[in-house]
Amino acid sequence: WLRTVLSNPSRREREKELGKAIERLERAPFDISTLAFGMEESVLFDEPCTAIYALAKAPGRLCLSGEALYFVPIHGRSGGGVTCILISAVKSVRHLQHGIRDAAFEIGYEGSSVIEWTGESVRQRTLMLALESTHARDRAISNIHLLAAPRKLITFQRVELENAVNSWRAGDTSNFDYLMYLNFAAGRSFNDLSQYPVLPWIISDYFSEK
Repeated sequence: WLRTVLSNPSRREREKELGKAIERLERAPFDISTLAFGMEESVLFDEPCTAIYALAKAPGRLCLSGEALYFVPIHGRSGGGVTCILISAVKSVRHLQHGIRDAAFEIGYEGSSVIEWTGESVRQRTLMLALESTHARDRAISNIHLLAAPRKLITFQRVELENAVNSWRAGDTSNFDYLMYLNFAAGRSFNDLSQYPVLPWIISDYFSEK
C-alpha cells in the first residue's frame, strides 16, 4: 500500500492518503500488550495526541494507567519506541500552548538532565504532548495529579512563583535559575522552538570602549 501511495506523481494526493492513514492509526485503541505491568494495570485514560520535540513531531496515543504514563508513537505501535514513565517518577506538570491551541502540557520526570526549580536541584527529563482539545488536556492533567497523590507536583502556579521570587531575593537562587523558572512559569519549553526559553543580554563590562 505504501509503495503504491508513494508512486503517485501527485504530491497533494500522496499527502492526502498518508494523512488518512495517520488519522486511522491515531484512532486505533491503545494496545494493552504495551503495558509494562501486564494485566495488573488498568487503562484510565486513552486519547490521541502528538509528542512535540524541538525539531520534530510524533503523532500517537497517550495512555494513563494506575502505574505509568505511556506515549505510543504511530511508528512504534508494535512496542518499539514506546515511552513509559512511572507515575512515581513524575515531578512536575504544567499547562502549555502549542501553535495557537491551548491543549498541550509538559511533564518533568526523573532523568539525566539537571534543572533547578525553587532552589532544589532535580534530575529530570521532560515530555511535551499536544492533545486534540483543552478538555482532553485538562482531563489528562487531572488524572496525573490524582495518580500522584498524596505527592504534590510542581505546577509553576502563583504560590510556587512567589516562593521562587522570595528564594531569589534571599540569594538562595541564582539569577540564571530564577530566569529559567520564569521562562517555565510563562509556558516556554525546550521542546518547542516557537516558545524556546529566552534570556536577557547582560552587560557586565562597563569600562571597555567596545
